[in-house]
Amino acid sequence: MCAFMRPSALLVVIAFMSFVSIGCDGDGDGTEKEAQVLDTESETVLDTISDAAGASMRVRGLTGVELFYDDGVIDQRNSPWSERTGGQLAVAFTPASYPVSIEKVSFYVGANGIPTKAFRVRVYPGDRADGPREQDLLDTEVVAAADHANQWVVVDMTAHDIIITEGDFFVAMEWLTPPGNYGTRAQMLGADTTDPDRRSWWKHYPDSDWVRIEEISDDGDRDLMIRATVLERNASDLQ
Repeated sequence: MCAFMRPSALLVVIAFMSFVSIGCDGDGDGTEKEAQVLDTESETVLDTISDAAGASMRVRGLTGVELFYDDGVIDQRNSPWSERTGGQLAVAFTPASYPVSIEKVSFYVGANGIPTKAFRVRVYPGDRADGPREQDLLDTEVVAAADHANQWVVVDMTAHDIIITEGDFFVAMEWLTPPGNYGTRAQMLGADTTDPDRRSWWKHYPDSDWVRIEEISDDGDRDLMIRATVLERNASDLQ
């Protein structure tokens, strides 16, 4: 279960940038894996940590710690494959400690389709075993877009001060343009098929249930290329 805190509505600042992903490899079997904490100035390993829940995790120092499960190599491009708006793709994240604030979220937009189409950012509570709960933790509507293909779109979340005090949280991309049955009418989200971690979820329509992405096609599981940067907070400061 995910506990959280948030203030009243605030404006969001959206930033776009590209960067190279660095992390340790996983084995995809659900066993505990170590994650690296890297100094982004020098790219040197400062420490190794393990996911508090014993699940797959990779982290990297940024303004806070970046959580990610993909290996940085795009193997597929995914969408909700729908003739309607409102389909979503999401990834479950488990911080190594609590409480943390969500500082940034990142989405890798691939080359297929129309990469510059806008999408809505969603953040949900939930459990990685059961999927997101339909309770957006964002206090305002946040919309972002890539300005070219094959780009990490990084969205600044600091204005929303979302605090995670326990459990998992989900970050999702919502399609504002119907992608069509082949996904070519809108942006496509990158996916990594190497040693997937069973953390990626899919929602066909706004009124559909969330299902694991491995259940929707013969392609099986994959790690959607969504990332979250969190910052450890002092619990006494949040009271």
